[in-house]
Amino acid sequence: MPLVKKDLEDRFLGVLFGQAVGDALGLATEFMSRTDVLWYYPHGVKSYKQIIQDEHRKRWQPGNWTDDTDQMTMILDSLLETDKVDIQDIARRFYNWLFYAQGQGIGNTVYTVLQHPNFLNEPTTAAQEIWEQAGCQSAANGGVMRTSVLGLWDFTSLKKVEENAAIVCKITHFDPRCVGSCVIVSILINQLVQGSVPDDTIWYKAQDLAERYDSRILPFLNSALNNSQIEALELDVPESGGYTLKALAAGIWALKHANSYADGLQAIIHAGGDADTNGAVAGALLGAKFGVTQIPAPWLAGLTHGNYLLRASCELLAKVLNINSKLALEQVIARAQPHINCPPSKTIAPTERTAIISDIHGHYAGLKIVLDDIVQTGCNRIICLGDLVEGGDDNEQVIALMQTQKIDCVQGNHDKFNDIHLAQELQNYLDQLPEQIVEDYALYTHISPRQTKYTINHEIEAWNVFNETSYRLIFVGHTHASLIFGEASTEFGEAKRHTFEYNKPLILDKQDRYIICGGAIGYGRDGIEKIRYAIFDPMNYSVEIRAINGPLLSFDR
Repeated sequence: MPLVKKDLEDRFLGVLFGQAVGDALGLATEFMSRTDVLWYYPHGVKSYKQIIQDEHRKRWQPGNWTDDTDQMTMILDSLLETDKVDIQDIARRFYNWLFYAQGQGIGNTVYTVLQHPNFLNEPTTAAQEIWEQAGCQSAANGGVMRTSVLGLWDFTSLKKVEENAAIVCKITHFDPRCVGSCVIVSILINQLVQGSVPDDTIWYKAQDLAERYDSRILPFLNSALNNSQIEALELDVPESGGYTLKALAAGIWALKHANSYADGLQAIIHAGGDADTNGAVAGALLGAKFGVTQIPAPWLAGLTHGNYLLRASCELLAKVLNINSKLALEQVIARAQPHINCPPSKTIAPTERTAIISDIHGHYAGLKIVLDDIVQTGCNRIICLGDLVEGGDDNEQVIALMQTQKIDCVQGNHDKFNDIHLAQELQNYLDQLPEQIVEDYALYTHISPRQTKYTINHEIEAWNVFNETSYRLIFVGHTHASLIFGEASTEFGEAKRHTFEYNKPLILDKQDRYIICGGAIGYGRDGIEKIRYAIFDPMNYSVEIRAINGPLLSFDR
């Protein structure tokens, strides 16, 4: 019976959302033993909100995926932008993610390879050299955790799927066990999405690939196929928790023995070990088998970056199926949306004159000056775009003033990671700040609304943001400069940088979209020796960048 298009869409999207959910939920038990899992989650892991907030896990908001899916989406973004498997482009994205977007959760193998001086020029050679320096024994799971999307590209050619999985794996992981793991998972995903069922035929194909790439793969594959009890895989043994063949076995076990997406994923997560990676691999395979519509709705809705993944995965599907009509793409998205149903993080009234401040960095005197100016300009509310601390000496006073003024605030990178010592209640305040605030047509965030967060300080990155989001207005901090970008541009691949006068409203075009960087209170990075912030007036649909006199922190530049 031929596969109908609805099933194809369901399974296709199931792969990417299955991985993301498996990763985000698997974080709950990452690095735990089975005993630890039972202690912390006696009734099982059923939601992101249950995830304990210890030093490791609190680095991610509940519903955030980790480095596993970060790297998968970098491959996804590269496919969408270059329309091919471009090793140099994917390597550059990995490199920029580490050095410009913090690379949160990055594994040792990827970190070491990306540090190689020749990585950007010859990534595969760099990976081989690092592998050889480790005695050709390093076979971590950082390749297989991100490979799912390669089962969807070059969709009709198993030969190309195999080639793509292999060469992308070897960007960082050269060991044949890693390469074989990536090939097996990608081939299985491809076949499942096209309608195959997990039977002897598909297992024989996997076993044949295992023998072809490395004889050490087959025992792990057979163990997963032949043991109905997941305990036999010993996923929580610390010495081998990050082994590529353990992650492969976890995915194969779930695919062979689970009766539903939820049952399979929870079994993997409750086994402990490197649970986010095991969950990512198993989740992608289970998603390919059961489809996105069988993933529990709260798990889909709770994904922090679900809206990004919805559009990106639908764009990939459109490319694979040669859907060139924008209307047809929107119809694909509309069909998937009811199942994904990712809500905004917070809703606020869009009708008030709003002051947008950012990057205070412990500069209490500057904050006081700005708050006084805000009163004079007749704003009804204030939103802070983060980085309250680290730089000046008055971090506690800044936080206390934000609290007493009841100012809505998002979390900046210095709020999340810093070397200062705060009273516990003040640190708790920083820890609970949301990553973004959303209203009907505007988004407020610190660095970027993109899943991979590059600084928005030039026209090309602003264009990338417009391309990946649908908000009419995006307010960001982090740049320490005053910038306004518009989507309407005469240059392909570049947004338009708008000129403006300080302390004078700029009327916005309601048919255009904008990214607004108001500037910083602590210090600037563009030579303007003024304290700056922005005012958005929705009634006049205007933005004013305020530049006022006052002391700046000593490292203004």
